[in-house]
Amino acid sequence: MACYALRPGCTIHELLDFVEDVVDGLGSSREMNYLRTLLNNSTGTGADRQIAAYQKNNDVNEVLALLIEQTMEGVELDQTDLSNDFLKFKMYETMGQEE
Repeated sequence: MACYALRPGCTIHELLDFVEDVVDGLGSSREMNYLRTLLNNSTGTGADRQIAAYQKNNDVNEVLALLIEQTMEGVELDQTDLSNDFLKFKMYETMGQEE
């Protein structure tokens, strides 16, 4: 059953469908597509991934490691300004894990 009014019990998908016809006029189609992508992502949202990381060992350090990994994804450290202490730490950690 489609949700034609904003009321309790509507799923997020139904709410997105409800506003679909005005999205282009508002210039929000990119954002709406991003929301749909998030909802359809099999790994869930960032919060879902953080909860899963924590639940592995009930350790907040697992969450921190996940956040660092995702933040540093695609960053070339040899071309990065290493004046920031965090980046220095991450560079040395990466160097210590060479294969």
